[in-house]
Amino acid sequence: KMMKALILDQDGTVYPPKQGDAHHPLIAEARKRTKQWIIDNTPVEETEIEKVYQSLRENHPHPYEGFPSLGLEIASRQRRGDLTGIPGYHDVLDGINVSDFLEPDPILSEVFTDISRTIPIYIVTLASPGKYSVEIQEVLGIRDSIKATYCPLDFPEDPTNISKGKMYEWIAHQEGISLNEVMVLGDNFTVDLQPAAELGCQVGLVNVNEDYHPEIQRIDLYKIKEVLA
Repeated sequence: KMMKALILDQDGTVYPPKQGDAHHPLIAEARKRTKQWIIDNTPVEETEIEKVYQSLRENHPHPYEGFPSLGLEIASRQRRGDLTGIPGYHDVLDGINVSDFLEPDPILSEVFTDISRTIPIYIVTLASPGKYSVEIQEVLGIRDSIKATYCPLDFPEDPTNISKGKMYEWIAHQEGISLNEVMVLGDNFTVDLQPAAELGCQVGLVNVNEDYHPEIQRIDLYKIKEVLA
């Protein structure tokens, strides 16, 4: 079946970790700043942060549940209309100068330009959809190929429903296509792909090792055209 839309996760998906690294330097920087943000704005001490951060990830695969469990906000101060309050998770990410940690990817840029001529490409992220996402896409050279970037906060009618699945449904509805005509790619099975598979989308894992959900097809982002045809 011909795919009629491509939806991608952002971090860890549109830019792979460097050879030999567990995480891309940009992700490492985001994690470092996130841990500091937790230390600065909660009772968590520096000595406990690694343990707390790990347990957040284990108990709340979805960070939009994890951070509020510590009394922290996701939305940026600007989005909350509270310019003096404590920074939200998205403020932390928007504080990163992306070009210090990420390099242009002319090959990906060309691949995306090519695909976007025939089908729309969307990014669905839990990270900041503002400055941070814009800079990532600009540095990589894919910004002009992305039709839109969404995060769960863009769907205020139900801020408690933070599954990416809601966004996949909404994009398919906007495009007037059925969910089995949508291809969703990501590097996290639980957050990115499970809700997509349950909705009947085509799914693929990008940039992960072979023993991580071996039952799901692996996709090379640079050869994505072959999979979409």
